[in-house]
Amino acid sequence: MIPASFGGLLKDLRIRKNLTQQDVAYALGWTEPSRLSRIEQGTTHKPTRETVDKLMQVLQLNDSEQGQLLLAGGYIPTSEEIHKIQRLIDPFISQWKYPIYVYDFSWRIVYLNEMAQKVLHHYRVLNESSKDSPKHILEILFHPDYPPHKFLHRLEKQEFHDMLLRTLIQFVHAQKERTREQWYSSLIGTLIKNSLFRTLWQEAKKHELLNKDISYADIANYDREIIIHPEDTKKRLQFHFLMVPIIQDPRFIIEFYFPLDEVTFHYFKNSQKE
Repeated sequence: MIPASFGGLLKDLRIRKNLTQQDVAYALGWTEPSRLSRIEQGTTHKPTRETVDKLMQVLQLNDSEQGQLLLAGGYIPTSEEIHKIQRLIDPFISQWKYPIYVYDFSWRIVYLNEMAQKVLHHYRVLNESSKDSPKHILEILFHPDYPPHKFLHRLEKQEFHDMLLRTLIQFVHAQKERTREQWYSSLIGTLIKNSLFRTLWQEAKKHELLNKDISYADIANYDREIIIHPEDTKKRLQFHFLMVPIIQDPRFIIEFYFPLDEVTFHYFKNSQKE
């Protein structure tokens, strides 16, 4: 079925454009408006992306409105849309002094700035992500070759596992309307074979089932992360990071990293002199 937010938003956008259901239906070449009515009420199957594209064209939605509607419907960005958002944000994020990641609402990484690539050049699993075949954040974090699994010491590893649990709780919270989507089932079906993921996933789902007061979800736009130093695996770079949706297409999120300590700050200060 269609997510309720999609049908409601579609109706709001139609009314905002001063169009009736009949106006839209006839413009689409449909013989009567009942099909559109069912979509707006959420009582029919989710329309195809092709149908939604035609609806957006008839409604003459701008980029931001299109992004909001596609996000509400859970439509994964196409390669063309990924390239478009990369071209849009590149002039800005290429100037950022610290790492930046860009990912879509399903949590596929679609872009890294130069500083992120510099810091993470030894994170082979992350560098496998390309513009045409984005890697999912959870696939990266739980990959056995992800350096924190190899080089963090006991206490550090516990902090890392706590961060992974917070991340999973945020993911469950963010994707609760999309659990029947094919990409979601495929992702979890693959990751569940990983023993660490399986353990933490059970804890994350338990929070959801018990409806606990999870402060993690309330601060889902902020967290901290430790990254293995790119030149010395015994050293650490520590960051705050903030997640901000892109206004032009809220299906995409920019993750801004900031140094958390002097070691990290001076690493980037020296990097800019090179």
